[in-house]
Amino acid sequence: MNSTNLKIIAIPWGLAGIFLFLFYSTVYFPLEKSLQKSNRYIHKKQYDHAILEASRIIANFPNYSSTYFVRARAYTLRHDWDLAIADYTQIMKLNYDAPSAYLRQGDLYLLKGDYDQAIFDYSQLLQAHFYYKEPYLKRSMAYFGKKDYGKSLDDMRRAQSLDIKIPSSFLKKLENAIKTK
Repeated sequence: MNSTNLKIIAIPWGLAGIFLFLFYSTVYFPLEKSLQKSNRYIHKKQYDHAILEASRIIANFPNYSSTYFVRARAYTLRHDWDLAIADYTQIMKLNYDAPSAYLRQGDLYLLKGDYDQAIFDYSQLLQAHFYYKEPYLKRSMAYFGKKDYGKSLDDMRRAQSLDIKIPSSFLKKLENAIKTK
């Protein structure tokens, strides 16, 4: 390869390198710094500040799913479950392959007593990511909430077979419910 060919190859990489440097220095690093600021607010239990900071980021970068995770966490800790669910739903729209969004959203539906939606989210997660173990126990709890003790027992047994620690209080409640059924 002669020196002319090397110059032609070097120019595009040089421009790409400049573009990447500009992107990371002007967009990505400040974005991450703001996200860290929001996380620090959460750590200090200043959830309103965390939500405002995350919302500011979302206004400028609506497709950056990590910010929705941070804001959803702040909403959850503030017990604004519907707003947290809305953020998890947005994460799933932006990134279909976001297993923790399905898990956390299912957890919130379980807390709200919307067992069908919790079961749906846990099932979606298990279908796409068979290696996740925790949703079996949580789905078992949702089936228990629906008084579908057979399915609850099946999922609880599957969770046990995957070495998931079953809370003894839940195990006793399930055993008592099956006995009295």
